[in-house]
Amino acid sequence: MPLEVLVVDDHADSVELLMRVLERWGHSLAVAHSAAEARAVAHRQRFDLLLCDYQLGDGTCCDVLADVRGRYPIHGVAITGHGDESHRLAAIAAGYEDYLVKPLSLPLLKEILDAVDARRTRTD
Repeated sequence: MPLEVLVVDDHADSVELLMRVLERWGHSLAVAHSAAEARAVAHRQRFDLLLCDYQLGDGTCCDVLADVRGRYPIHGVAITGHGDESHRLAAIAAGYEDYLVKPLSLPLLKEILDAVDARRTRTD
């Protein structure tokens, strides 16, 4: 069963790649290019997975996850172009289950998606 995925990134190339890959894998997705847009989209629709760039023009992935989790549970995957340990620790402290550094490992991303789908299937 396809996952509902919210992709949040302000870099067009990253968004395009994630859209192509997620759609090819059969998932449904919505895209937001800022923290504010992500909050608005997440308030209109429920998602299974949040793929969020760490640094956005109007906040961080930590802000986005806190807001969405205030409404419903969601699996968070923080993504970044920087391997900064302080960012990783902040994302994990904010509740992100996974932290990926660009360029993304597509096999690892697929493993994460499959695990989220398996957990969701067990609880449905």
